[in-house]
Amino acid sequence: MKIDDVAKIAQSCYQGCPTIVLGSGATMPYGLPSMTALSVYLRDNLTTSGIPEDDAWTLVRTALGNGDHLEAALEGKIIPPSLLSKIVRLTWQCVNEKDLLLLETAAANGTDFVLGHLLYAMLNSTQNVAHIVTTNYDRVAEYACNSMGLLYQTGFAPGYVQKWESADRVKLFHGQKPSSVVKIWKIHGSLDWFRTADDRTVGLPVFELPSENYTPLIVTPGLNMSVVRVFGTNGSLN
Repeated sequence: MKIDDVAKIAQSCYQGCPTIVLGSGATMPYGLPSMTALSVYLRDNLTTSGIPEDDAWTLVRTALGNGDHLEAALEGKIIPPSLLSKIVRLTWQCVNEKDLLLLETAAANGTDFVLGHLLYAMLNSTQNVAHIVTTNYDRVAEYACNSMGLLYQTGFAPGYVQKWESADRVKLFHGQKPSSVVKIWKIHGSLDWFRTADDRTVGLPVFELPSENYTPLIVTPGLNMSVVRVFGTNGSLN
């Protein structure tokens, strides 16, 4: 296939406003942790309590020591709920530390996000909606939108204590016309999302973990936690 043919195919896809898919490789250049870095963080910071936790974590540490990546090390293991809670909270802390550093850098000197330029170009057309699907918990996609002055939606109503409304129930307008918007589908959860002690789902734009009454809504790699447990089959949060 000639380069001109490739260019035509690319242009055709671009004009159709394709869905953008982001994995950890898209955010690592901005300092977000890789799977290896997350493995090291968990290994160095997780403290077990009791024999069930000790036994389960020993199996995971052994797998990591044998060269397995984090997802493979956790896959198929019977993890006590108390240990799972520790893994989830430490995972949140690891990602959040780097996410906060990126926010501070972006606010101070206007970090240039290639993704932001791409989204701006996609919406500077007849298209008024762009979609991002990501397995990442971080807020890089949100920061990229901010860098270009683009509105985005993650499914929660605006505010400090945010209520889940799904991505289609909240409509944004500029005057009488619908605003251009980036819809970010975070299929493994987000640093902003929590389950409360009374089993409610809320969005909290925080950079420190709330009390133990709030459980981060993130799907930790390798623990067989189906996305449907976080998102209902109809797109609602369960």
